Amino acid sequence: MEQSAEQAEDFLQTVLETGAVYGLSKLEQSGWAYCPSNQEETDVLLFFSTEAAAKALQTKEWANYHLIRLDLDLYMNGWLPSMINDGLYCGLDWGPELVGLELDPEDVLADLEG
Repeated sequence: MEQSAEQAEDFLQTVLETGAVYGLSKLEQSGWAYCPSNQEETDVLLFFSTEAAAKALQTKEWANYHLIRLDLDLYMNGWLPSMINDGLYCGLDWGPELVGLELDPEDVLADLEG
């Protein structure tokens, strides 16, 4: 669990420095890569701080997904508020084994606003 917390902290620091968040999407505008939550009856959308981290998951069921770059502003003002409304969680910089913290987008937004 400690490594997962560090993973989330590294994500936040990197995206604040670079101004970008990455993910994988089936289509250009929809079909974001996700996993079912282990905590709630909802889903965890996966986000990455680097292109390389996102590309590491472009295998198996996500092999044909597109790499998408989001401006941090869009992530903070569009994606996270929508996820709060939809009751979804964030998975930040998860590796191919799909292990990490399932974070409430409200907490992620608060951390980014610092």
